[in-house]
Amino acid sequence: MKMHIYKILLIILLLLIVIILLMNSQKSTTEMILKPIQNDELSQTQESTDSNVATYSSDFSTTTNATETPSEKIEKNVTSPQSKLTKSTWLWHSPAKISDEAIEEYINLLQSEKFTTVYIDITDYIDVYEGVDQNQKIVFTERLTKFVDLASESNIKVEALVGGTIWFQPKYDYVPNIILNYVIEFNKQSGNHAKIAGIQYDVESYNLPEFSNLNEQSIILSDYLNMVKTLTTKVLLESPSLKLGFAVPFWFDNVTRELPLITFNNEIKPVGFHVLDILQTIENGYIVIMDYRNKTEGPNGSIKLAEPQMNYASKNTPRVDVIIAQETTNVEPLSITFYNQPKINLDDALDNITKAFSNTKSFKGFAIHDIDGYKILIKN
Repeated sequence: MKMHIYKILLIILLLLIVIILLMNSQKSTTEMILKPIQNDELSQTQESTDSNVATYSSDFSTTTNATETPSEKIEKNVTSPQSKLTKSTWLWHSPAKISDEAIEEYINLLQSEKFTTVYIDITDYIDVYEGVDQNQKIVFTERLTKFVDLASESNIKVEALVGGTIWFQPKYDYVPNIILNYVIEFNKQSGNHAKIAGIQYDVESYNLPEFSNLNEQSIILSDYLNMVKTLTTKVLLESPSLKLGFAVPFWFDNVTRELPLITFNNEIKPVGFHVLDILQTIENGYIVIMDYRNKTEGPNGSIKLAEPQMNYASKNTPRVDVIIAQETTNVEPLSITFYNQPKINLDDALDNITKAFSNTKSFKGFAIHDIDGYKILIKN
C-alpha cells in the first residue's frame, strides 16, 4: 500500500517537473518570438522619425542655406513691387525692315530685361495697302508673323503700333481704320501662329502747327475724340478681345496745361477724361500716359503729373488700364529723359511710381520709350 502511494507521489512529482519545464520552454519561445517583433517595430518607428527629420531638413534647406549671407537671403525672398506689373516698350521699326538677326537680338533683350509687351510699328502698312505691288503685303505679313511668333515663344506679347499727327482729321480718318482692319484680319488668318494682342494709336494731333491757335484746339481735340470713338466702337463690334490703347500726354487732364474743355457725348470735360470714358465701353481698353520726367517727386515730378488721369480712371473708368511711360531717348529738354543716366535712376523712378500708385486699381505698369534708348541706357 505504501509502495503504491509512493509511486503515485513520484508520478505527480514528475508531472509537476514536466509541467514546469514546459512552461519555461513556452516562455523562452515567446520571448524569442516577441523580441524580433519589438525590434522591427522600434526599427520602423526610428525610420519614420528619421524620415520626418530628413523631410523637415530638406524643406528647411529650400528656404535657408547655411552658406547664404543675410543680403542673399533678403534678395531671394523679397519680390520686387514691379514684378506683377506690365513692362512694355516701343519698337519704332517696321517688321518688314528688321533682319532676322535684329529680330532675335531685340527679343533676347526684351526677355532678359523682363519686358512683357512690345509695341511694334506697323505704320508702313499704309504704304503697302496703297501700293500696287500685292507681293509687298505678303512679305509684310510674313515678317510680322515671324516677329510675333518668336516673341510669343519667349512669353512676350506683341501689340501693333501706329503713329501720326493728322489721322484724326475727317479727310484722313480712313487711315486708322485700315490699320485696325489689317490687325483684325491678321488674327483671323493666323491659324497656328501667334496672334497680335492689341493695337496702340500714338496720334499726336497737338504737334500740328495750328494747335498753337486757341480757336483751333477745340476742333482738333473734338476730331481726335471722334477718331477714338470710331475705333473703340469697331473693336467692340468686331474684335472685343483685342486690346485697344492710346498714348496721351499727361497734360490732357487740363491741370498742368490750359486746354479748352471739350463737349462730347453731352458732357464737358478735359479731353483726357473723355478718352477714358470712351474706352470704358470695351473690355480691354488702356491709355499710356506719356509722363516724361526724370524725377518722381515735387509738383513737376512724374507722380504728381500722372495723378489726375490716374485718379479719374480709378474712380470713373475702372475697366480702363493706365500705363505710365518714361523716356530714355536722346531728346530735349534733358529733364524729360533718363538718357545718359545710370539705369539705377530709371529703376528707382519706377519703384517710386509703383509705391505711389500701389493702391490704385487702374495702375497696371510701365512703358519705356523706347527699346533703342533703353538698350543704350543699360550699357551705361
